[in-house]
Amino acid sequence: MKIDKNKAKEIYFGIVKNSIWLAIILLLVDTYAFFFMESQYLKDLFNFASEKTPATWLSSTLFLLIGFSLFGLQIIKKQNKWHYFGYFFLYLSLDDASYMHEQVSSWISSKYDFIKNLPGYGWLYTIAPILLLILINVFYHLYKELKKQKLTRKYLFWAIFLLSVAISFDFIAISF
Repeated sequence: MKIDKNKAKEIYFGIVKNSIWLAIILLLVDTYAFFFMESQYLKDLFNFASEKTPATWLSSTLFLLIGFSLFGLQIIKKQNKWHYFGYFFLYLSLDDASYMHEQVSSWISSKYDFIKNLPGYGWLYTIAPILLLILINVFYHLYKELKKQKLTRKYLFWAIFLLSVAISFDFIAISF
């Protein structure tokens, strides 16, 4: 089955646009719940910093869509690097949905007492550097591919910026 390039772009941009709107709506609900709702249940349900919330579901789903997109890019480009990147985002999706990094963090903290005294989560000091290197590699290759295809790279820069902001907010939340 051959897919029209313009139709594929239209589908991807539709997914991205709707995902962004959903994220904005969840952020607004989170802000409203945090500052104005009295119900602790609703505050916990929409808290972006918590697990098992609609924000976690959205994050997991977006990682899954990115992974499948990269598998598609591997089929089109016939280059294995995209296949590996697809598996990386599939892992992120499964990790987000199953809370694997929290379990790893608990295990590491139970084995090594000095990690309990460090700021943040235990998994940051073992898994995060590896994930950061992989993400840098993914963004670098995506940038090169977009440049080669003469496609706009502003969305890639926005993704990097928003990811950085989200990670910064997480570190700020840990500090308080």
